[in-house]
Amino acid sequence: CVATSDEDIINPIQSARMRTINSFSFTYGTVEIRAKMPRGDWIWPAMWMMPTENRFGPWPRSGEIDIVEIRANNDFTCRNKQMGNTLMGSTLHFGTDAQHNVWRPTHYEAVLEEGDFASDFHVFGLQRLPQSIRFYVDGILIGEITPPDGGFWEVGQLDRDPGGPNIWGNGTTMTPFDYPFHFILNVAVGGNFFPDGCINHQFQKPWSTKIK
Repeated sequence: CVATSDEDIINPIQSARMRTINSFSFTYGTVEIRAKMPRGDWIWPAMWMMPTENRFGPWPRSGEIDIVEIRANNDFTCRNKQMGNTLMGSTLHFGTDAQHNVWRPTHYEAVLEEGDFASDFHVFGLQRLPQSIRFYVDGILIGEITPPDGGFWEVGQLDRDPGGPNIWGNGTTMTPFDYPFHFILNVAVGGNFFPDGCINHQFQKPWSTKIK
């Protein structure tokens, strides 16, 4: 990891994570995490899950489950939409490779009308069932996916792009999400979760995610 600067000084950044890959994984069941998110510009907290074994190959072929992610900024707007710590998201990632990482049809959001996710504790829930996956916030269902007969290959329209054989064709409609996943809890700083061209407290983001 390399950081360079012109006129500005780059402050030292340290982030951390905990994961249960060597201690706990599960396939079906219900999870509830009671947590208060951190507050601060460019902080990216997440509670998520990854496959304990990459049975179908490297990310995102074996799936990813994001229980909750937020942008911890108090006032972060993109195209006049508030994207800061009043907004949380839950997402499933799957696909054939990094260029075909599907998430939009399995992304769900919740917005607080009062307060923010850094002011108080909230309960973030995940239910993994043999036919569906559900996400909850404070007991309220915010998103559910029950794949059709073609499974996640059909959900992601991967038969059209990139095409080719269904890499999960020998599994169930829930494949690759019908195998053990483990927990990851982390607080990242910066990263591509903060889109270019958005405004933080009336100022532009102080870095670009574009590769020169």
